[in-house]
Amino acid sequence: MAQAHYQILFLEDSPVDRVLYSRFLSQDTLATYEITEAKSGLEGLTKLAESQPDLILLDHQLQDMNGLEFLNQLQLQLSSPHIPVIILTGTGDEKIAVQAMKNGVQDYIVKDKITPQGLCRAIHEVLEKTRMMKNMQALYIPLQQAELYQDLQKLNASLEKKVQKLTEELAVSESKYRAIFNQKFQFTGLLDLEGMVLELNQASLEFTGLQMADLINRPIWEVYCWQISQATQDQLKHAIARAAQGEFISSQVEVQGIDNQILTIDFSIGPLRNNAGEVVMLISEGRDITEAKLNEAKWKQAEATLKFQAQILEEIHDAVITTDINGIIQSWNLGAENYYGYTAAEMIGQSVSILYLDPVELQTNIMSTLLAKGRHEVEVATCRSKSGDILYINLRLSVIRDNHGNITHIVGCSHDITKQQAAIKERNDILKQEQAARKQVEAANQIKDEFLAVVSHELRTPLNSILGWASLLKKGKLKPEETDKALSIIERNAKLQVYLINDLLDMSRIFQGKGTMKVSSVNLATIISAVSETLFLAPKTKKIQIQTIIEANIGPVAGDPVRLQQILWNLLSNAVKFTPHGGQIEVRLECVGFDAQITVSDTGKGISPEFLPYIFDYFRQEDSSTTREFGGLGLGLAIARNLAELHGGTIQADSPGLGQGATFTFRLPLMNANSENADYPQPQDGYLA
Repeated sequence: MAQAHYQILFLEDSPVDRVLYSRFLSQDTLATYEITEAKSGLEGLTKLAESQPDLILLDHQLQDMNGLEFLNQLQLQLSSPHIPVIILTGTGDEKIAVQAMKNGVQDYIVKDKITPQGLCRAIHEVLEKTRMMKNMQALYIPLQQAELYQDLQKLNASLEKKVQKLTEELAVSESKYRAIFNQKFQFTGLLDLEGMVLELNQASLEFTGLQMADLINRPIWEVYCWQISQATQDQLKHAIARAAQGEFISSQVEVQGIDNQILTIDFSIGPLRNNAGEVVMLISEGRDITEAKLNEAKWKQAEATLKFQAQILEEIHDAVITTDINGIIQSWNLGAENYYGYTAAEMIGQSVSILYLDPVELQTNIMSTLLAKGRHEVEVATCRSKSGDILYINLRLSVIRDNHGNITHIVGCSHDITKQQAAIKERNDILKQEQAARKQVEAANQIKDEFLAVVSHELRTPLNSILGWASLLKKGKLKPEETDKALSIIERNAKLQVYLINDLLDMSRIFQGKGTMKVSSVNLATIISAVSETLFLAPKTKKIQIQTIIEANIGPVAGDPVRLQQILWNLLSNAVKFTPHGGQIEVRLECVGFDAQITVSDTGKGISPEFLPYIFDYFRQEDSSTTREFGGLGLGLAIARNLAELHGGTIQADSPGLGQGATFTFRLPLMNANSENADYPQPQDGYLA
């Protein structure tokens, strides 16, 4: 019998769907198709004007219009008899389906449920219905001329009812078929005689984690679940070959799901015959019997009970615990109850991991070795009793195997070594304390040596300059302008010595708690102005631009104005010291929450991430070259932080890295916010510490 040939206009904006459904139609054994593709509704209407197909396959959601809008344009454009339309949609929407049918659509198919057979069957039904309608319409004119028009109307109505009834019966049949095919409790598939996938039900797709489009025309033994072993694949190929010859084959087989879950299924495959009795397809079915197999295995495990009970009795003097292969406790002797404090009723059925502070160690360091060797002995220091005490045990483990050599249970015998471990820990603690004390002494000596070297260098440098220029003055051989220069240098170096000595004295007072503070109401804007004026010459000499930004209406803080000026002087002088010629410094005063915040930012040498945590430590500079290049004892920032904390404030340092500048943030509680910040330590008159 010759195959029918049809022209189809396929409107679909997805290239993947166009290829997939064209492939579906190429599998039709009853007809061949000439497919004209259109990516948009406008392109489809243009192609319709050129030639009219036998049928239109219409994607409901095109780029430029939806399916209903296309149907309206189609009715306006066509003057010839109606072309049958099948709508394809990504979701099943009953409202859309009803509206589409009202607009003359012959069928409505959800994409996720399309199969090659279903698509071809729908096209055949629509084309056959259209052919019948055209034949009936062709009879209208001669029947009217023969005055049989009324009879034709009755006949037409009768035929339409029959077609409607057949359509409804077909829909019910299709629904029943789908309900049976897609039942959740078993895996069902349709194959050709070579074992190529024609269709799989939803349960099969969910188990494999694939889409129907990924499986069409692929050998079923290449599907992931059948790749559990080569033997399983060979067994399946043999069953397909026998089923293609008309046999019904069944067996129990293991398959593997997408999540590596192993299932045992009762698998069968048999032939599907046409009316002539010829085998045309194969149907495969698989029912999950994993739970039934597990129940069967549990009965068999009972046979091994006598074996592991005998091993338990051999270890009765210590805590003896038996678990299954997953670590679930099966037995708990009196020794375990006395040692851990739990009764057998409390522990049987629980995971043995609850006895360990670190279950990961149990699994990775203990259980893995045991399962590999069959026996294992280890000292464990991470067990705990019911009362919360940390227990130290010597743990001896062994496995119990069934008749097939498979591990079924694990026996553990625990011996108390808590007292021995406590003695060892005490000795180790004493040793660590001695080592720590020795390191502290060594560190203190090193700091002392470094400090003395730095102090010697920093005090000697200005003294040498003073002595040199004083000697020249004493000889009286300097010109007047040189004399002024000498006096200026002597004065500057004397002030430098005073600054260094003051830092040392402040450090000493802080360490001894003998410094004093005179607390009063302080305007931080005034402090910033005073420090900027004091440091005016240094940044001017280096051509450094200092920008001061002061937020209006910031209230006073409680503090010692001299000490607050000292803090800001240290921060700002530090920024000037480490900022190169032509650099920039910003001093910003603003209100942040209930605090006044001063931020000093510079474009200087920056701070390395490694040194940043130690920036406020005493006598710390990033390296010795820093001291040689910029001078200083490494005390300024340490003193600033201590003074800030004594005022109830904080100082924080940040830097993106070397060469990228640094930012120091100083925060103090505002006086009018003290009641809101009772947790802040408040400055008081008296000692610094």
